[in-house]
Amino acid sequence: MQCPYCNSEMEKGIINQDRYPLKWKSEGPNAKKIKLTSFLEKTYVEAYLCNNCNKLIIDI
Repeated sequence: MQCPYCNSEMEKGIINQDRYPLKWKSEGPNAKKIKLTSFLEKTYVEAYLCNNCNKLIIDI
């Protein structure tokens, strides 16, 4: 995968959950919560790391 910020090749990897599921929560009055992992289903998310600009991309 090409980095959308610097066009370098990105490294594919995973982010494992530890004790609790990984979640993303937006800020503000209409905050959204997105559960990225589940102990019973998928305990990791695939991610792409750009070593050039230190960006991480995760699909939800």
